[in-house]
Amino acid sequence: MNQDEIVSLLVSHQDITRRFEELKQQLDWFKRQLFGSKSEQLRFIDPAVQGNLLGALGVLPPPAAQTIPTETVTYSRKKLRDGAVNETGLRFDDSVPVRIITLSDPALEAIAPSARELIGEKVTHRLAQHPGSYEVLKYVRPVYKILATQEIRSVPAPANVLDRCVADVSLLAGMLADKFLYHLPLYRQHQRLLASGIQLSRGSLSHWAARAIDLLAPIYRAQCEHIRHSRVLAMDETPIKAGRQEKGKMRPAYFWPIYGEDNEIVFPYAASRAHRQVQTFLGNQQLEGENKLAYRTQHSEPIVQTFWRWCHDQCQRVDLLPSNPLSKALQYARARHTSLQVFLSNPAVPIDTNHLERALRVIPLGRRNWLFCWTELGAQQVGIIQSLIVTCKLQGVDVYTYLVDVLQRVGEHPAREVIDLTPRVWKPRFSHNPIKSDLALAKQ
Repeated sequence: MNQDEIVSLLVSHQDITRRFEELKQQLDWFKRQLFGSKSEQLRFIDPAVQGNLLGALGVLPPPAAQTIPTETVTYSRKKLRDGAVNETGLRFDDSVPVRIITLSDPALEAIAPSARELIGEKVTHRLAQHPGSYEVLKYVRPVYKILATQEIRSVPAPANVLDRCVADVSLLAGMLADKFLYHLPLYRQHQRLLASGIQLSRGSLSHWAARAIDLLAPIYRAQCEHIRHSRVLAMDETPIKAGRQEKGKMRPAYFWPIYGEDNEIVFPYAASRAHRQVQTFLGNQQLEGENKLAYRTQHSEPIVQTFWRWCHDQCQRVDLLPSNPLSKALQYARARHTSLQVFLSNPAVPIDTNHLERALRVIPLGRRNWLFCWTELGAQQVGIIQSLIVTCKLQGVDVYTYLVDVLQRVGEHPAREVIDLTPRVWKPRFSHNPIKSDLALAKQ
């Protein structure tokens, strides 16, 4: 081999090496996009890698972004004052909007003006919430003295969902929706209240939320009973930390989301994932189906049989060790051969449980925000409120409107007809004319 050939080979080798490094860099970038950690933030892309990648694909790189001139803006913010304590113990400063609602009593109004004298008024404050903002409702109740009898009479205080509580039903509904629908923990809501000029203890929010959920518990139980009678159920389990096991360690527990045939779901809480938990909830319910077998027999069964033959062939491979992940997956599937084919013999059973997986996402999303439940009772309450909120979404019911209505209605609704207050039944019966809060009524 002469000198020219050696030089040519060296140049070719260098070119191949350079090309190899470029392709390796592009492959690493693709791997990061496919298998890297996911977040809601925009991923930074190295301009050099992007240029090489686009060039290899025959696409011109995007033009460089033009620099936009900016200016520095400063502002001042007044310091929040402590605020005075009123007769109900609610603290708020002058920056908080106050809506005045003057109440009247038909019995007092029926007395002739000459027979009564206005001698003062009583004031009650109640904290209310717009979606995304807060407002204080100031109820003004005139106090009269009946001249003939010298009796002092005033307009009765407005009824409230929670007795001896300064929280309006709009605040309770908004607080529950913010935490369990939008995954905003109570401590963040507490920070938002403080930033809005309202001073409350964080414990008050937890206490109000627990009391409100207790009011909704009968509705949850009625929904559970209806789901039990579904012909076909989809059921899964998802972990949660609930209750203190020891110092610095929480006890592992589980929610068992169960999806009924009428687009309803409940999240029963259990301390374990034992099979008896399924039997405890479902009892001896039997499943029935409709005549859909012909289509599945024609289109699905051949695919299923092909899949099982492939599994059998893979298990015969001598190069596939028992420790291989594929071997474990094959054994897992073959051990459930009968269960995975139920949909071929019972057409009422869905082919997959994607609808259940989508519905139970609220629990993993919640764990990313509130992390755990301090007590097992708290976990049960999470299951109650999430059962109603997720079912509202499945039924196309506005969560805030629903909660405002049922929190006021549940105390007066007949207990034997509590099924009417589940989202599925509430929608056709009450959604056209829901009970509103005083906050909404005062704006009309």
